[in-house]
Amino acid sequence: METVSVLELVRQKAQLFPLGEPFSVKEMRCVGSRASVDQALSRLTKMGELQRVARGFYARPKTSPVLGTLSVPGAKVAQAAARAQGAKLLISGAEAANRLGLSTQVPTRTVYWSTGPGRILRIGNQEIIIKSRRNLVGADSAAGPVIAALQYIGKKGLSESVERQLASQLPESVREELLGYIPELPAWMEKPIRRIAG
Repeated sequence: METVSVLELVRQKAQLFPLGEPFSVKEMRCVGSRASVDQALSRLTKMGELQRVARGFYARPKTSPVLGTLSVPGAKVAQAAARAQGAKLLISGAEAANRLGLSTQVPTRTVYWSTGPGRILRIGNQEIIIKSRRNLVGADSAAGPVIAALQYIGKKGLSESVERQLASQLPESVREELLGYIPELPAWMEKPIRRIAG
């Protein structure tokens, strides 16, 4: 019986990921030795079947008729890094506050908190910093960035207008999810979250 090459096994495993969805080299190690997997990934990249998106991360290229090969968003690479470590991920409070329109300050670097090890990912000119933190309330949930933003703003910075803004823009499912995290959060956050949740 003919044995399947490591290159073919890597190709098959890569096809389980959607186009443009990054994966870690670590997620391929089950199909062969480190050297053989690295060699297979290198060959598949030269063949145009894969693109290297960051050190240790690859994706099947997603293309556009107008733009050609699309770049992989840094957020997806950060998620792939967490997945490879079996870790949870949460955007930093400063970034979350900016994305929710609660702060006009644009963070110069994208920072994530992770229950796994810290690391720096370089994706083209972009640098993503992953910092290790044990307790991440709301990690990997839609409510997580809201909690991170509220913690960043803090008790003194939280106002009625911020609460109204969040209440008006958050879907009901996220507001309900927020209520479920109250027991894990500082006491000062309970009343604002209840008001935001309506």
